[in-house]
Amino acid sequence: MHAASGEIVAISSSSRKVVSSSPCTSAQCRRGFNGENDGKNAEYEEHARHSEHCGCADCVLTREDWLKRVTEDLELHGLQPRTVEGYSLAVRLFLDRVKKDPLTLTEQDVRDYVLHLRDDRHQAPSSINIAICALRFFFEFTLPRDFEVFQLLRVKSRRSLPVVISEREIRP
Repeated sequence: MHAASGEIVAISSSSRKVVSSSPCTSAQCRRGFNGENDGKNAEYEEHARHSEHCGCADCVLTREDWLKRVTEDLELHGLQPRTVEGYSLAVRLFLDRVKKDPLTLTEQDVRDYVLHLRDDRHQAPSSINIAICALRFFFEFTLPRDFEVFQLLRVKSRRSLPVVISEREIRP
């Protein structure tokens, strides 16, 4: 809290933000948005965009809020606990890497991150696929965006030939 102004300072994923302690006057806040995100809820997405630019304490979405929201969405979607844990971790690592507010993320951020996993981190194809699936879920259900990059992203794992023994090795 700023001593001089009496304003609350909230830290979002993108920067420090001064938040007014007085109630918000926007239509979204006045009606007390309590909607659920079903992936197609325009009101939810509108409120998410509003909350990044609003000055009221109830509307500031932090990185932790987004991570909590994606975890809740994964659980509501009926995924197994280990899948929820893996996808939540993948989204957290992505947000840590890009260091941008989720509302400002672009397809290029997703492309760069996948290339980073492949080229810089040398991750296994299965690990990259988990990250892609987690990001696809995040941008489809939690923060609805129609990113065509997910149609393009495919990581194929290398297939190795089975070990075949010769007849001589079978019969000594």
